[in-house]
Amino acid sequence: MKSSPEQHMIMSEDKGLVFDIKRFAVHDGAGIRTTVFLKGCPLRCKWCQNPEGLDYKQQILYLENKCIKCKTCEHIAQNDAIKFVDDKMNINRQQDSNWLQITEECPTRALQFDSKYHNLTEIVQEITKDEAFFKYGGLDHVLSKNDNINILVLDTEVYSNTGGQSSKSSNMGSIASFTSHGKNNYKKDLARIAMCYPHVYVA
Repeated sequence: MKSSPEQHMIMSEDKGLVFDIKRFAVHDGAGIRTTVFLKGCPLRCKWCQNPEGLDYKQQILYLENKCIKCKTCEHIAQNDAIKFVDDKMNINRQQDSNWLQITEECPTRALQFDSKYHNLTEIVQEITKDEAFFKYGGLDHVLSKNDNINILVLDTEVYSNTGGQSSKSSNMGSIASFTSHGKNNYKKDLARIAMCYPHVYVA
């Protein structure tokens, strides 16, 4: 079945084209985050660091360092979409061809799409692999942002929203649900952490 990068690779209603999922992203502000990059960004920022995300269609990538010059792609490519000239690959990306088959049969994945289709469930499943980082992040990341905000801390000394198991705020020796043998380590002192920031006032 013939198809071009412009033809069958446009985002559908229930799926998005993801070209990168960046884990442990800490450079764009305080805290830890997992960033999902989608194709089709409507903005045109002069400082854009991800121009591959501007187009809403998949594009063919050629990773020359992975290519073993087996010429499988040239043999199966329809409409002369790929040709080797002087042992160098020439790709006509605008040509109507069997691009999906070409990427699937490349033995070293030197030819591949710059993005993949994912639905929301798949993306959430991928993000939740980083749950441990989010769980053990916390309010101290918010405090470091130097924003003009007021925070009221109601310390129940357990995870109140998930049934009462011990948390970083549990006192040493405390007994709560899921911690029937008590807690052996010291609790996290949020007030002391907050006072480490010169712009934070602790009452």
